[in-house]
Amino acid sequence: MDLQMFLWASLIAMASPGPNAVLIIQASIDRGTKYALAILAGAALGTVVYCLLTGFGLAALIVKNPTVFNIIKFLGCLYILYLGIMGIYNGVQVLKTSSNSAENKEGIGDKSSLGALFFKGLITAILNIATLLLILSIFPQFIVNNDNVLQEWLGLSTIFVLVQLAWYTSLITLLVSLRKYMLKPIVQGGIKILTSSLLIFLAVDIFIR
Repeated sequence: MDLQMFLWASLIAMASPGPNAVLIIQASIDRGTKYALAILAGAALGTVVYCLLTGFGLAALIVKNPTVFNIIKFLGCLYILYLGIMGIYNGVQVLKTSSNSAENKEGIGDKSSLGALFFKGLITAILNIATLLLILSIFPQFIVNNDNVLQEWLGLSTIFVLVQLAWYTSLITLLVSLRKYMLKPIVQGGIKILTSSLLIFLAVDIFIR
């Protein structure tokens, strides 16, 4: 296994915008570190689920079964579309609301609990069929010992999830450090609308693939 190449491939995959990345960006700016980390934890667990499914060969069965594959794909598109529409609605409400500075420091809009945000990250990751296809396309290229595929797959999965955690933790840290400049309602509302529009675009993109 070429570890360096796999690290680069994983990093490029994480740098590509996806639904969970958008949710993490929103939470970082709107709520702060622990709320963004809650979404990241859920997303990472969803990635672990798909890594295990692929490692044990179950993911291939999903891909080969058009009915199951399309159901997951359709549900994922609907859920991501719902998040996008609700995000735009919340963003518009923020723009209409005149909030004082104390309210702004606590964030505006989504008031979901940490548990709810964790669940949102988990469901978004599991229903994003693109994650499954990504793992199936990248991992096999780095398997070098066909006699011990499962062990190598688990090793790749561990590295992949660690890269995911490191990348998004760094992103969260950066965004939270800039958060104090984005607490005005007009800024938060604009960011919410922009990022939620991206969610809608991603939902449509997943659907038409």
